[in-house]
Amino acid sequence: MYRMVVDGQPAAVVSRHGEPFGCAVLDVRRHGIAGVTVFGGPALVERIRVAPPPAPKN
Repeated sequence: MYRMVVDGQPAAVVSRHGEPFGCAVLDVRRHGIAGVTVFGGPALVERIRVAPPPAPKN
């Protein structure tokens, strides 16, 4: 899982076996998280042009 921003909202991309699997977008309000919208499938992840996560630093 790695973080990103979708339409100005914080989000997380989930990978499965090293491939994008889906995305969860948080609806953040003043007092906390108001909702989570989950999109499944690699097609959406490709559509929002997700950059691959950075390589771990040694």
